[in-house]
This record gives sequence, structure tokens and C-alpha cells, in this order.
Amino acid sequence: MVKVRSEDEIQKNWVQGSINAYLNGKQNLNWIIGIISSSNINKEVLENLLNSFRESCPDKSLISQLEKACIEKGFL
Repeated sequence: MVKVRSEDEIQKNWVQGSINAYLNGKQNLNWIIGIISSSNINKEVLENLLNSFRESCPDKSLISQLEKACIEKGFL
């Protein structure tokens, strides 16, 4: 049997991977904001993702910049 993932799960995984790329220096802030903007991720899921990355991210300034940009854009 094939497991079919929900649209919400796909969006969450896409944003999660994109945030990871941003935090690892592979992409810039404008890029990740564009990803989040074009996704259908809800505020609660985004906030949970940011909280999980905040705990494990060695460069706290990157996650802070992302969170600030998300607040400014109305994602949070």
C-alpha cells in the first residue's frame, strides 16, 4: 500500500527543508521569505518549525532575522 501525504504535510516538509537551506547558508533571506509566502503553511505550523530550528541552530541571528521578517510580512 502506498502512503499518500496530505497537502499540509507536503507544504510543511517543503518549508522545513527550505528553512534548513537558509540556515545552512545555501540561500538568502529573500529566498526563504518567497518560499514561505508561496506556501500554504499556517501560522501555527510555521511557528512550531521556527521554534524547533531555534533550539538547534548554531547561528541565532539567522533564525532571529527570519522570525522578524515573518512577523513583518504577516506570516506570524
